Amino acid sequence: MRPGRPWEGLLLPAAVASLTILLVALAVLQYRWIGEIGQAERDRLRAGLEAAAERSAEEVDRELGRIWLAFQPEPGGSVVRRHQALARELATWRRTAPAPRLITDLLLVVQGTAEEPLLLRLDEGSGDFAPFPWPADLRALAVRLRGGPGRPPGVRVRPAATATPLLILPHFRPEPGGLPFDNPEAVLIRLDRKVLAQEVVAAIVGRQMNLSGDPVLRVAVLAAGEPVWRSAPELPLSAYLPAEVERPLVGIPGFGLGGRSARPVPGLGPPGPGRHGSPLLLPGGPWRLVIRPAAGSLDAVVARTRVRNLAVSAAVLALLAASFALLVVATQRARRLARQRMELVAGVTHELNTPLAAIRSAGQNLADGVVADGEPVRRYGALIEREGRRLSALVGQALNLAGIESGARPWQPEPASLAEAVDESIAECRWLLAEGGIEVETDLPADLPPVQIDRGALRLIVRNLIDNAARHAAGGQWVGLRARVEPGGRSVLLTVTDRGPGIAPEDEPHLFEPFYRGRRVVASAVPGSGLGLDLVRRAAVAHGGSVTVGTGPGGRGAQFIVRLRVAEDTKGGRV
Repeated sequence: MRPGRPWEGLLLPAAVASLTILLVALAVLQYRWIGEIGQAERDRLRAGLEAAAERSAEEVDRELGRIWLAFQPEPGGSVVRRHQALARELATWRRTAPAPRLITDLLLVVQGTAEEPLLLRLDEGSGDFAPFPWPADLRALAVRLRGGPGRPPGVRVRPAATATPLLILPHFRPEPGGLPFDNPEAVLIRLDRKVLAQEVVAAIVGRQMNLSGDPVLRVAVLAAGEPVWRSAPELPLSAYLPAEVERPLVGIPGFGLGGRSARPVPGLGPPGPGRHGSPLLLPGGPWRLVIRPAAGSLDAVVARTRVRNLAVSAAVLALLAASFALLVVATQRARRLARQRMELVAGVTHELNTPLAAIRSAGQNLADGVVADGEPVRRYGALIEREGRRLSALVGQALNLAGIESGARPWQPEPASLAEAVDESIAECRWLLAEGGIEVETDLPADLPPVQIDRGALRLIVRNLIDNAARHAAGGQWVGLRARVEPGGRSVLLTVTDRGPGIAPEDEPHLFEPFYRGRRVVASAVPGSGLGLDLVRRAAVAHGGSVTVGTGPGGRGAQFIVRLRVAEDTKGGRV
């Protein structure tokens, strides 16, 4: 934080708090918005189902209305001509109707003075009407249609009075001075219940409800609570009830022709939805069309959609939050790296100044002839060599880091001897060890297997660990190197231990980060760049190994453990 501008340190926390509040507010608003969308979607779906049910009922009525209109008697004319016209209409129906098998029989009820009306049946082969005994399923209708002098030619007929779907078409004939209407004849059109349900109703409902493929609706037609037709016959009736949308079906009045009403049937009362006066008589009472979503209800469908929308919204918000968190972490990391780089520059500058000043001073004394020969010359020469090595080590670490990060330094793993690398690294660090009076103790078994690693990387690991122990644990004046084969024989463990002050707990998580130097190290002014342990970690990980740090034996000092893979020969065994 720069002097005079303390508010800069509050910018990031303020931005984090503001964006967090905005995200929470956005989440609340989106939750409410999705709830409102769900309610609107439920209303839309219900309106769509009701409209589809209405269209289905109108189209079914239109199909039955065509039968009603097709067999209306011609005005005037003799009885014979009317019968011939009915025969022609039936023949035309058989040729042109989408469901020609819908009509099973064309019957005539002729009123007379007998107790029971005369029933005639059209013989489609000859085109003539011939007497036909009343079928058992129409016996109750025959009783109710009895006529006679001084009494109306018919009475109300309940829908359950016939065991088969039946259309009744009266033939009207005005009689002066008599009843307003008399129907000495009535046409009975018997319909095939199975064809009506499975061909006419099924085709219309399936088309209007889009039941092809994988339907999301369960649709059924019921009569007196029993199924007449189901979109999925394998499902029980409980899968269709309770219905989300329910509508009367096969109502016939109006014929689905834009409100055109059917004629009233004398003795049956005025036609109307749900009235016994309808010219269509159905076994078991009026049919009902019931619709239910396969999910169980519209609420379940909307809830499933709402959960999916909430999941998508939550994922988007989580992505935004994660992006924001990553941005904050990256910003913090960038600030930390910038600070570490500044510390590196300061540390490297100090590290460079010390040996350069010593070299310049020694060179100037030699150039001025202050020291001419003998022991002082050798002492100056040793000083110049030592400080030159320090400079070389510092430059070498910087070059190693740059090469590893850029990928310009390729590793060439091969079987390498850990004992040779330890001996070479101790020799390279001898001047630093001698300067601190540090004793080095090694414990390397003679039968130690080679490890699979680049030889330069192995020396870099060992040299930096020895250098780190010599710099930061010089007070202990002891460094131990020990190697053992891990149980299982797949890895070798190299342990580097010192007897120094150890590592502070708050420094352990950051110890292998580049440019990081612990607080205790900075306070004690121990020279260093903060790159050595980072280079150790990078080299070990690049060869399938790892490095960990802990407290030394007896709770004193620090202990670094490097795990390296044992080299294998071409046959898959250890070398």
